[in-house]
Amino acid sequence: MNASGFTATTPNLATSLMQSGCKCADIVLVIDHTTSLTAAIDNIRLGLASIITTAQTATGGDLKMGLVTFDDQIRVNQPLTTSIPDITAAVNAIAVGGGTGNRAASDAALDYVVTGAQPAKCMLPVGHPLGSFRSECFKIAVVVTDVPPGSCDQMGYQDGDDDVNAVRVANLAKMNNIIISSILVDDGSRTPSPLHPLPGGVEEFVMGSYATITGGRFRIVPANGTGTGTAIEGIIRDATPPSIVCPANITRPTDAGRCTAAVTFTVPVSDNCTGVTVSCTPPSGFAFPKGTTTVTCKATDSSGNMSQPCSFTVAVVDVEAPTPICPSNITQSTDPGVCSAIVKYTATVMDNCPGATIVCTPASMTTFQKGTTTVTCNALDASSNMASCSFTVTVVDTEKPKIACPADIFTTTGNSPVVISYPNPVVSDNCPGVTFACTPPTNSAFPIGVTTVTCTATDTSANQSSCNFMVTVEAVKCDTICFR
Repeated sequence: MNASGFTATTPNLATSLMQSGCKCADIVLVIDHTTSLTAAIDNIRLGLASIITTAQTATGGDLKMGLVTFDDQIRVNQPLTTSIPDITAAVNAIAVGGGTGNRAASDAALDYVVTGAQPAKCMLPVGHPLGSFRSECFKIAVVVTDVPPGSCDQMGYQDGDDDVNAVRVANLAKMNNIIISSILVDDGSRTPSPLHPLPGGVEEFVMGSYATITGGRFRIVPANGTGTGTAIEGIIRDATPPSIVCPANITRPTDAGRCTAAVTFTVPVSDNCTGVTVSCTPPSGFAFPKGTTTVTCKATDSSGNMSQPCSFTVAVVDVEAPTPICPSNITQSTDPGVCSAIVKYTATVMDNCPGATIVCTPASMTTFQKGTTTVTCNALDASSNMASCSFTVTVVDTEKPKIACPADIFTTTGNSPVVISYPNPVVSDNCPGVTFACTPPTNSAFPIGVTTVTCTATDTSANQSSCNFMVTVEAVKCDTICFR
């Protein structure tokens, strides 16, 4: 591979398999007949019988051939014909000579073969009309030259003009399903240019473009012409690349539990001969990751002809909701001295793709009030799929209330019993709503002696605490008058 991007090799016929009767073909030889091509033309004459035999075999005998030659002008030496003697005579009759300097109207000749219109500035008649290609057959032009492409303008190769025009002709050929294969006779005087400063020069750029744009072959043979006939034979043996049609863009959901999808697809191909293989990158059955992946496919036939690549996209979308994992319901006592509890918990999320998050309300380490609170956890993945779970947090009051009884009471009486009123006990609790009760209650009639009063505090969660104090009533006896 050189800097022009084209492979410069002589044909390797070991890779070209003879295949009989693939499809009819119309083949036009477009040959530079200037003096520098003398040896190459002689080599074509020597190999012509083999070239024709190969073409007849490859087409099952349904073959038409034509001959166009060029120097500074172009000529139709033989219109398309099924007559093997006529094409043989035309090739043998090529008159070598002509041409001025480093100039030959190769591009003008191809323009005529592709469009049928005589290019401007070609002053000499092109001779007999070439005739029309058959629409149902393969249409092949094989150009042989040793100089940069040009037109009939009596000027040398013009950078930015002749190269652009050559690419235009190649695209016209592609539109008309005409395959151009090119053979460069390497005379050692390739011409790099300001626009194409390549080792192979403009010749390799333009002649390579003919082949790559139209699906043909590009070959280089030495200056002595050796191998020119063989190169033509190798091109004709199977000059037709396979056709490939990529499927429409594909959209698939991720496989269950995975962030990928194994996607299979079929890429239709066709060829004039059997034995076509298709390679795609990534291949069918590949586990495509979430997102959009471009698949590029190409087809290669058994002769090594390769189709233009085609491409399509595989979009894998994540439609699988994440799985939130909530803890079991939680029961926790109030924190000391308060009617609430700070509750810590852990909720997690599982998903087929990375990037899922989970948010719970109320959050962990929130202060939960006494009672039962429902916590809802929402899981969200990177593709906006959502799922929820919930659990309860129950805060129970297990803290006993506090109670402080009044001091012991001592009194005397001359009569029994005596009604005594005493102060209320002092009660407190971490939660509101605490109550108390004393037995015997205040304002009760206490008998002579010592009575234990028990006061009990009870909160709204039925937690209780008690305290005691003593009430002592002492009787006084008087012999005379007693005063209290």
